[in-house]
Amino acid sequence: MTDYVLAGLAKRRAELAGEAETLRARLGQIATDTGHLDAVIRQFDPDYDLGSIRPKRPRVQNAAGRGDMSRFIMKVLREATEPVTTHDVVRRLMAERGQDLEDRRLVKLTMKRVGMAFSRQKTAGTVRAIQGAGPVTLWEVVREL
Repeated sequence: MTDYVLAGLAKRRAELAGEAETLRARLGQIATDTGHLDAVIRQFDPDYDLGSIRPKRPRVQNAAGRGDMSRFIMKVLREATEPVTTHDVVRRLMAERGQDLEDRRLVKLTMKRVGMAFSRQKTAGTVRAIQGAGPVTLWEVVREL
């Protein structure tokens, strides 16, 4: 009875161990690259204070430009034949971006961003929220007659 649970746990552990191994290799490569850059900087200025160089966070890969999210959700709503859920829009957006729909963290982040875009459009009066079954909210474009 517990065989399938153990098999699932072992599979997940193997995935995490593989991911850790990949990250360790990447960290090693980053350390090597940083050392090379430090050496070149010192060739140009041996007295350069390398400690004064503050780390810079990488740009988020799935960041949308200003207005991109709203344009996307409006496009989806206009093409839809019936009201859609936030999750429907997220699935379509992530598929178009080639993102992993199994990445729970990315799905959650994208849900939040799409939800915020819907909220802004609702405040602007361009979309309407319809209560679906349970906690599900359906969205549609406000159609003027």
